Amino acid sequence: MMRTITYQIQEVSDKEAEMQIREFIEERKKKITKSFNVLDIYTVLHLPPEQTNKIMMKLEKEGIVSESE
Repeated sequence: MMRTITYQIQEVSDKEAEMQIREFIEERKKKITKSFNVLDIYTVLHLPPEQTNKIMMKLEKEGIVSESE
């Protein structure tokens, strides 16, 4: 039997999405596991991938986050 998973994406302004992502990052910095990937943001915050990627690129340029391999 196949199960269907429904996933709702919230529609917020870029400014609101950036604020949510910054708060998410700050919370992660307080925890033992400080690393995360963009999929964590998608699943926890329910933001659209395109919007999240745009904001993450901005935060990377600001030195807030860095890409690791």
